[in-house]
Amino acid sequence: MTKPRKTDFNLADFPAQAQEKVRWSDTDAQGHVNNLIFASYCEAARIELMQNLGMFGPNRRFTIFVARLAIDFRAQLTWPGTVEIGTGIKAIGRTSITFFQTIFQNGVCAATADIVVVHVDATGTPSPIGEDVKQSLHKFLID
Repeated sequence: MTKPRKTDFNLADFPAQAQEKVRWSDTDAQGHVNNLIFASYCEAARIELMQNLGMFGPNRRFTIFVARLAIDFRAQLTWPGTVEIGTGIKAIGRTSITFFQTIFQNGVCAATADIVVVHVDATGTPSPIGEDVKQSLHKFLID
């Protein structure tokens, strides 16, 4: 039997939080934020977290590919405004990191996302994540 999935989330449940401005260009013909933009908000928050940990920057390049992206849409996002993105890590593997992210607007959880990224070497081949990186990611682990 599978464990029931939590359906109520709070931004405070997440060890990393980011904010993005909703742009007019994010909206579609129906006047709400296009579903594809949800992935962009998640990406911005993940990259911000990884950059803050020194995984990206002038002295270090941590190359990743997204191997899996699953978004559950729960509410519409609208312009004008901002969104808050909560980010946590569900698992750290030998070559991969599994993120769980939420997108909120005005306190309402509009989406949840499961994202698996794979660390790769210069040839694009999956490559082990260094122990130093794993250690820096541990404080972002969630249930």
